[in-house]
Amino acid sequence: MRRHWRFLIAVVLLWSTRTLAQEPVLAGEWSWGAGGGVTRILADGTGRDARGNTMQWTAGDASARVYVLRWSHGYTDTVTLSADGGSLSGSNQQGYKFSAKRIGGAPAPTPSSPPSGNAEIAGEWNWGVGGGIVEIRPDGTGRDARGNSMRWTLRDPASRSYEFRWSHGYTDTATLAVDGNALTAVNDKGTRFSATRRSGATIRPLDLNGSWTGGLVHIWQEGSEVLVTATWKRDDGKYVAWRGEGRLTGSVVDLRIRYSPMTHGPVPEWRGRMTVSADGNTIDAVYSVNGETRDTRRYSRDR
Repeated sequence: MRRHWRFLIAVVLLWSTRTLAQEPVLAGEWSWGAGGGVTRILADGTGRDARGNTMQWTAGDASARVYVLRWSHGYTDTVTLSADGGSLSGSNQQGYKFSAKRIGGAPAPTPSSPPSGNAEIAGEWNWGVGGGIVEIRPDGTGRDARGNSMRWTLRDPASRSYEFRWSHGYTDTATLAVDGNALTAVNDKGTRFSATRRSGATIRPLDLNGSWTGGLVHIWQEGSEVLVTATWKRDDGKYVAWRGEGRLTGSVVDLRIRYSPMTHGPVPEWRGRMTVSADGNTIDAVYSVNGETRDTRRYSRDR
């Protein structure tokens, strides 16, 4: 009996160790091969190169760290992230091979869950202790003027307390002012400092409620919870309807979508990722089945 319990405990410990192991992340700034210059890859599944070309990326095989990048200029890159997260090797659909190197060193650890609470802290900040300009992104990531990356979480919504874990090893704990334009902070070495919002204006939480693109899509939002429905008439005259539910994290909504079989919709479970523009009036959506992108759409808010 004792051997049985020891075996179970060993299995649980092994599972826990693997679960808590931090995997390298794709998001960050990269020195891109094939003459691409600096390419910025965001954690929300989007990116942009030095020429202004945009792209959407998905995990082709997360266990093997393989990603697929679909560019607005028509090319599709398939890349493999190195085990240390510092380099990429890949090729496009024409067979051209290239590599890329991460700028700013190894990425900050991947959090086990998305940042809790809203992203009112997001924006550009004049950071104390000689930090220069620090960018805090709605997706729970950020970067300072020297290229150091970080992950942030909301520790206590009531007191507006946040924690920043930096790739250089420091951890900052900061409190956001009531007006949203100043931070008072202390790092894990006891150094106290302050920061002021660069724009001087608080970022308002997104409100997606309403109809989009002539009533094609309807969105109901309560806090971070989002419900989306869509209906349309196919070329063959039949109507299709689907319903998706998800959670808004920063500017991104990840949806689990169900089509109605009554309206001739497809049977498999679809996934949707909606990325909202900074002004809140445009949504870029990527729809996939079993990790494979099937459709992309852009929706505009109805006035």
